[in-house]
Amino acid sequence: MKIIEINSKETLNNFIVQHGNSNFLQSWEWGEFQKSLGRKVWRPGVEHDGQLVASALVIKNNLPLSRSYLYCPRGPIFESSKFKVQSSKLSVWRQLLETIKKIAQKEKAIFWRFDWPNSDLPKFLGENKKLVKVPQDIQPRATLILNLDQSEAEILVQMKAKTRYNIGLAKRKGVIARQSVDQKDIDPFLKLIAATSRRDHFQAHPEIYYQKMVDFFGKRGLLKIFLAEYKDKVLAANLAFFWGKTATYLHGASSNEFRNLMASHLLQWEQILEAKKQGLSEYDFWGILEKVQSSKCKVQGWEGITRFKKGFGGKELSYAGTYDLILDNFWYKIYRLFKR
Repeated sequence: MKIIEINSKETLNNFIVQHGNSNFLQSWEWGEFQKSLGRKVWRPGVEHDGQLVASALVIKNNLPLSRSYLYCPRGPIFESSKFKVQSSKLSVWRQLLETIKKIAQKEKAIFWRFDWPNSDLPKFLGENKKLVKVPQDIQPRATLILNLDQSEAEILVQMKAKTRYNIGLAKRKGVIARQSVDQKDIDPFLKLIAATSRRDHFQAHPEIYYQKMVDFFGKRGLLKIFLAEYKDKVLAANLAFFWGKTATYLHGASSNEFRNLMASHLLQWEQILEAKKQGLSEYDFWGILEKVQSSKCKVQGWEGITRFKKGFGGKELSYAGTYDLILDNFWYKIYRLFKR
């Protein structure tokens, strides 16, 4: 086995599509987007017998006092067939970790944060005393995946009756859905996401983040703005990502007005239809409450969001969550102290 720096977009993306649930957060393009935001990026990989068996998109995030941390969103990714045996995966992990530690030392990183891309951590990771669960997961802990390898009629049948009714109601009432990659159409989204974050009590990204995302990925045909309008008024606006074999409902916003017109239901259906049109096989709703969380969740708004998404059908998929691998105990204690 040997460590390499992955320099080929095709090599990296093909590997992720085959082994990482078509995870766009580990894609070549996501790394380039992070670079455009002024962040340093590394793409280490592990080769075995000339074949790539592991990869990790690693992003540097700056902290005060010239410190930093490294983040691997929904990764690292491992070859899924050759290394099912724990001892083999442990060997690959150690190779990858040595490279991460070298990067961390150079960049004064105090921990490596990652979202393990499967439902369970390998046993050898769970036994690592320097590995700690992050109190607040960075990426959604659970999601719904809708199989698009079926007809429109079959998808509609598996929806809840109320969801099908609401899609039809929006059409009958004159709600019109359209899609765009034009920068001017990000403005109504920004207005609605601000209103939605206040209503549902979550913190939205800065406006410039959404603007740069649309500009960067829209030009590459990987992201679209979907808008639902009624009498020239935008009632709902979403950002959907199209990469690999999966369409992802990434960010959504809706107006406080005319909520009885069910514009968000129609918009979601239009996104599903666009994903089918592009020949994709999965639609990721990107974030619901896990079953174990539902009865005791105190986060306002998530119960409604989960109920809304589950109305469209799909299979629930869970992840292990976000973890920090501590690389500098002293500075990590200071970091956690200030994060309380």
